[in-house]
Amino acid sequence: MVTEKAYAKLNLGLKLLNRRSDGFWNILSVMQTIDLYDTLIFKERTQEIEIKCTAPDVPSDSENLIVKAAQLMRKRLGVDRGVHVEVEKRIPVGGGLGGGSSDAAATLRALNRLWNGGLGRDELFEIASLIGSDVPFFLKSGTAIVSGRGEVLEYINLPIRAYYVLIYPNFPVSTRWAYHNQKTSLTGESKYVNFIDSWKERKEDGRLLYRNLENDFERLVEIHYPIIREIREDLLSEGAIAVSLSGTGSTVYGVFKTLQRAQLAAALLRKAGRTIFICQPVC
Repeated sequence: MVTEKAYAKLNLGLKLLNRRSDGFWNILSVMQTIDLYDTLIFKERTQEIEIKCTAPDVPSDSENLIVKAAQLMRKRLGVDRGVHVEVEKRIPVGGGLGGGSSDAAATLRALNRLWNGGLGRDELFEIASLIGSDVPFFLKSGTAIVSGRGEVLEYINLPIRAYYVLIYPNFPVSTRWAYHNQKTSLTGESKYVNFIDSWKERKEDGRLLYRNLENDFERLVEIHYPIIREIREDLLSEGAIAVSLSGTGSTVYGVFKTLQRAQLAAALLRKAGRTIFICQPVC
């Protein structure tokens, strides 16, 4: 038996740079793992790949990235072994927190151990890239500047301690829908892109990241789901130093300097139809 934690992530900014010839977008984002996680327990089976999840809306067939990851590991290792996976789901589905991708990465790590695969990080990275654009990021915890379609990672040290209040409005936003409907011209000047470029050249202080956050999906998502704007305004009114959508949503997070301030804001913002988490980065 093998147990893995699959950590959620936040996008500390997300810019769409240009559409690629393969249909994907080149992006720029700072992604950070946080201490909200799913717990996955893996038990050996003879041949079947079985999933039992605490969230009833999570598929257990080939649509689940856990199944895809297990199938790819079987093919790569040349084995015909099965696995039973129990998933204690804490990361909201469709919340822009990468729960499905993180579960897939946890599956690669776990099966490499359970099936004595002996694969190194580069080999796992190659398999992860076949599953989804952001799956490679979840192979390890930390903070990274992410580019390409999500597979180019530059791990960094973010020199600031922050506390996040995450508000999930209890409905998902489809990543596919968001990318399909993103028709805004993205060729203008971007303070976020300029900041990241300067930061990589050590011309900017990383502690200023939160002042420069931009997410190209915020306008689209707020138009279709006005509650997102309401949540953003609520977080700002309770003292968040920055507020942003994570990924394509639907989760909105506020950045706070102290745990006490984050706890107070979370208590004041609890309402029906909202799920709230207080999180910290995981390095």
